[in-house]
Amino acid sequence: MEFTIKVSIDMEQIKEGIGKEIKKQIEEVLQNEIASILQKADIGSPDNARKRFAPIPFEDFGLFEGAVLHAIDDPRITVEVKNMKKRTVIFNGEELKLSAATDKALGLKGKRGAYHWMYEDELLVNRLDRLNREKIKLAAHTAPTEKE
Repeated sequence: MEFTIKVSIDMEQIKEGIGKEIKKQIEEVLQNEIASILQKADIGSPDNARKRFAPIPFEDFGLFEGAVLHAIDDPRITVEVKNMKKRTVIFNGEELKLSAATDKALGLKGKRGAYHWMYEDELLVNRLDRLNREKIKLAAHTAPTEKE
């Protein structure tokens, strides 16, 4: 007894499927990396409790000097990015770190500012995540591919 099986392979579909899987894996790596950056929390020493998180440069949020941030609970409350290198903002004429401005403006002592401010109607932590995802997608699209 003899059987014949006809198989049709669409190489473009295979390439597309592999590309989607690679992009998915890259996005997972990015998510883990962002989570690591935002959750570097276990310093161990009570003396270091305030330095729980590694500072994230304003550039990573897509901000620039003069950018106006709005409080998520009351968008009428604003701060203006003053110094990118020092990571300071102006609140009521005073130059402060974003966390200090969060304390003064919103009464949230010791809270991570990126969770309480938005820029262009986007929460800063969400903006950071989106911009990092876009960088990974761009890298995936521009990565060299194997030629057939």
